[in-house]
Amino acid sequence: AGLLEYALKISPYNFDIVMSLVKLYDTLGASSSFKDSHLALDLKGVLLESLGFLQFRHSVEYGAYD
Repeated sequence: AGLLEYALKISPYNFDIVMSLVKLYDTLGASSSFKDSHLALDLKGVLLESLGFLQFRHSVEYGAYD
């Protein structure tokens, strides 16, 4: 996670790095970090519809509702 966070500081708009962080934080159950990374994806339109399940599933599984 630390290496990915460092890579994100170097390249803050890299979708692949942010997506990797989202998946890692989801696996770890780190809800606040997951939320921050998910918001950093800035999903809109079709991407929001196709990747919106990540936030819903995480919220249901870990009880992290906003």
